[in-house]
Amino acid sequence: MATRKCIIHIGMHKTGSTSIQNYLDSVKNRKFVYAKIGKSANHSLAIYSIFSSNPEGHPIHKASKISASALQAYIAEMKANFEQAISSSRNRTLLISGEDISVISPEALKRFYEYLQMHFDVIEVVGYVRPPAEFMASAFQERVKGGLVAGFNLDREYCNYQSTFKKIDNTFGRRHVHLWKFDAGTFPDGCVVKDFCSRLGVALPAKKTVRWNESLSRQEVALLYTYRNRLGKRYAYNPLPAQEGEQLVKLLAGVRHDRFRFSPDLLRPILDKNRDDIAWMEDRLGGASLRENLEGHSPGEVRDEQDLLQPDPDVVRAILARLGDSAPTGVQGKTPEGVALLVHALRKARGGEGSGVMDKQDFYVEQIGIARLLKQINAANPELMAGLPRESAEILVRSVFQQINATLDGCEEKVVKYAGLGKFVVRVVEKEVEGTWAARTRIVFRHNLND
Repeated sequence: MATRKCIIHIGMHKTGSTSIQNYLDSVKNRKFVYAKIGKSANHSLAIYSIFSSNPEGHPIHKASKISASALQAYIAEMKANFEQAISSSRNRTLLISGEDISVISPEALKRFYEYLQMHFDVIEVVGYVRPPAEFMASAFQERVKGGLVAGFNLDREYCNYQSTFKKIDNTFGRRHVHLWKFDAGTFPDGCVVKDFCSRLGVALPAKKTVRWNESLSRQEVALLYTYRNRLGKRYAYNPLPAQEGEQLVKLLAGVRHDRFRFSPDLLRPILDKNRDDIAWMEDRLGGASLRENLEGHSPGEVRDEQDLLQPDPDVVRAILARLGDSAPTGVQGKTPEGVALLVHALRKARGGEGSGVMDKQDFYVEQIGIARLLKQINAANPELMAGLPRESAEILVRSVFQQINATLDGCEEKVVKYAGLGKFVVRVVEKEVEGTWAARTRIVFRHNLND
């Protein structure tokens, strides 16, 4: 009987995992098969949800405010997908990849391992380890891109190596856990995907270089941080979705794009505090050094929050050029608030916040179709739609929402009551910044059967 083998790629975070996952998801190979667990090539959320005792605690589930029933349905679907992936792998090595596998609790990790033991004879874990200063810079910009930064706190970006990897060694056995230093200078053509595939023996076209999730420049990080920090907190504007943020920074063609780096003056105290942890990781890597060049401060390196909030004239000129006549009157982008208003105007001009266009994002938005809505209604009250054809019910529901939307569209401040349903409260919220009034419409629905 053939030996069944599973290889788990655990990241760590910010080591080219997205590029690796997207390439593996496209591989058709007689020796390897990449698990199909849900729609995403990243298995993090699925594995976390299946084996964690607190799946609702995952940041994606928390951000989406997923209901308990929807979460259980998602977990059941992921379990079925996982079982199918294992069954269909047959005599091929099953590949699993998810950065969040490295951060789940020891108890969840044990459940994951015991589950795999029921199906595989050999279980190996692989992952890259990034030097601390590089990791912190990359992790911070990723948080900014995803809208997850709550203030400027660099200590939070340090990833403790021992707490991350010791539990993996203890669960899977150290000899089955293979860790490699993330050093693009040593990778074939500087490509982590090529390096990963060569280590595992996965075929990859010789001339193919694969990159997803490119890094942001210093100017892009500062722009997104300023927008979220100033308008997101002070003026209660809708948050900037990660996908839209990426699209916005691509509009800044012609603007200088410097590498995003933290100043050594900011990094040294944090690295000194974690010196023992770094030494432990170097020993775990077989003596590979994680030492980085942290000489004196260089122009453009970020020393504190004010460095990110300081308006960049080149960036401001680029945004104003993009906006043209759509630029808000009197806003010159000379203050952080002014820069934030220009970014908001750019969002509206290109069909973002305030335009009525909603970005479709997996997991972050729980989308409920009319068919599913009717199914939920029928489950709650089976007699309600008795004798009503499904197509007629769908047309009726769609028409009701279209009529409500037409009634509310273009409203300023108003209360619209629907007897037996509830009321929609429409308000206009305004804030004055740099002499300009910025406004947005807020609509709140209050369910009240007595209205």
